[in-house]
Amino acid sequence: MLDIDRLIPANLQHDSVETRRKSRLIIYAVGIANLSSLLAAAMNFYLGESIPAQLVLLTLVPQTAIYLLFRISGSVFLAGHAFMALIFIELLIPYGVEISYAMLVVITLPIAATNLISARAGIAWTVIGALCVGVLAQLYFDAGELNRGLGFSIAIVTVVVGIAALIVELTRAQAVTEVAETNEKLLRQRDLIRQFVESTFPGIVQVDAQGLISVCQGINYLLGYPDELLRDRNIREFVHPEDISTVLSQIQEGADRGFHAEVRLRHQKGQWLWLEVFGIPDQNAQGVDQWLLAGRNIEDERRDRNHFLQTQRLESIGALAAGIAHDFNNLLMVISGFADLLPPGEERENILAAAEKAASLTADLSAFSRSGPTSKEVVDLETELRKLEMLKFNIGGQGHEVAVKYHGANLGVNLSPAQLNQVMTSIVTNATEASVAGSRIAIEVDALTLVGESARRLEVSPGNYAFISIADQGRGFSESGLAQAFDPFYTTKQDQPGAGLGLTIAFGIVRRMGGSIRIESNEQEGTRVSVYLPIAVMDESTAADDPVEVSEDVALLFVEDDPKIYDLLDKILNRECFQATGAKTGEEALKVIKDVAPALVITDIMMPGMRGTELADKIRENYPHIPILFISGYSDIDISDWFKSGDGPVKYLAKPFRPSELVSQIELLLAESRQ
Repeated sequence: MLDIDRLIPANLQHDSVETRRKSRLIIYAVGIANLSSLLAAAMNFYLGESIPAQLVLLTLVPQTAIYLLFRISGSVFLAGHAFMALIFIELLIPYGVEISYAMLVVITLPIAATNLISARAGIAWTVIGALCVGVLAQLYFDAGELNRGLGFSIAIVTVVVGIAALIVELTRAQAVTEVAETNEKLLRQRDLIRQFVESTFPGIVQVDAQGLISVCQGINYLLGYPDELLRDRNIREFVHPEDISTVLSQIQEGADRGFHAEVRLRHQKGQWLWLEVFGIPDQNAQGVDQWLLAGRNIEDERRDRNHFLQTQRLESIGALAAGIAHDFNNLLMVISGFADLLPPGEERENILAAAEKAASLTADLSAFSRSGPTSKEVVDLETELRKLEMLKFNIGGQGHEVAVKYHGANLGVNLSPAQLNQVMTSIVTNATEASVAGSRIAIEVDALTLVGESARRLEVSPGNYAFISIADQGRGFSESGLAQAFDPFYTTKQDQPGAGLGLTIAFGIVRRMGGSIRIESNEQEGTRVSVYLPIAVMDESTAADDPVEVSEDVALLFVEDDPKIYDLLDKILNRECFQATGAKTGEEALKVIKDVAPALVITDIMMPGMRGTELADKIRENYPHIPILFISGYSDIDISDWFKSGDGPVKYLAKPFRPSELVSQIELLLAESRQ
């Protein structure tokens, strides 16, 4: 069959649908005209009319020239009008003198011009035809040669046909335009949907009811297999054994509406990757059941999701730990405080040693619970790490190579050397204990900028960060173990009871200063711990002046709701020869202060009713310069975030504290108030 579109001029082959339609009509019209001329010439030769036959054959030349003109010009308008003029001359002029009825051909001019060229061309040829038969023919032919009524009638019919052709063409053009616009919208929507599907689900396969793959696209991008290698193979070969039953049950449940599942598929390199898979039931042309499956890699999403859930769980555990540490510190305050008041002896020292060890444990819990900021001190990360490196990060493992590379210089962070040592020792110790002797622990230090998606995924504020990577070649974490790595007291060392706070404390310290810590691990492939610490400006710190001793017999007001700690403070302060007056609530303290006029106020922060910070605000309204010492069972509270009123000095002392520490803080505050 002839491919007519190959005969269309090159510049029109990719034009609009309407232009291509008119191009085909011109080609068909030229072909039909040539075929008609050949048939007419053959008939005349058969009837013995050789001269008319030869004249008809001559029309092949101008008709073919119309097509050549169309090919050269590439103009539907020019070729269409040339063809209309040629046909008009061929049909009207030769036969009009002898056969007046031949003028009937002008009726077809509006229809032909409208279809071949345009609605305006149809109007033009309507006017031309009507003038020819209604005016020019009346002047050219004698009355005997032409029926005047017929000429006028043909002119009227030509006009009517022209109007009808115009209406039909305008209606058709409007319909074509609407269809074209609808098709364009549908094509655009199809392209958008295809683009969305391909970008969201790069892997698509079609399987039959037995799981055999018949169509495969984009799997190479997801799993590394060439698409052609997967055809005619069973998809179960690539699904994790533990996930097959889940997928089959979901397929059965979604036999009518489809299914959605998260499954592990085997990559060409051997590891298992998590994919999100959507399945849609379908039937092929033969009515055979099959499934269309679309999948995408969700490894990062699952990692982020698990980390988010882990963070939420740790925050809940942290809040619980903070409450326990607070209450425990209050109890230790009573134990160690009253033990300090005992006469020197072995019993006293044993009690104080046990209390100190218990206080260390609560300090670890407080570090995890994020009850306050980590440090106001800014240290140079490389300098401190080099000190730790010389000590091999205090690790006890033997035969491990600890290699450190520094890519960033002058990185200041808000961590004290002790806290940095705590973080690094916890991570490196875990790495060495998980690795065989002689393996390598690789540590890299660099600076990077986290913005946009990278900051969101790490749950930190956009900005500049110091990055510490600690990678080992150990046994790695299982998937369930990785989810619990930061949980308090979670450990794989069953023979070491009490272990499991190292990573927990490291997590708390890093998160409290606005950083992030992530673990990537696979069983038998090692673990990488990444620590992100906000970079801080390093300033030269000035050493604090030595405290100025103050005279005894100073009036103090202390406020404490716990009866035992109240009695302990009363004994300590009066033993130190201060004139101490106590109150058990904030409301009582406001009444007492009017009569006492103390030189300093000591107040617990967490009290029923009025909190210590609220009490301090009210006291500062009348005594703006009075020194205030806050005490609390919550460790490491940044009091500047709680209390900012007045100009007097403020300090914070965490429970449990020794009497000497309390006296030292009082003397510092009184000294500052007198400067």
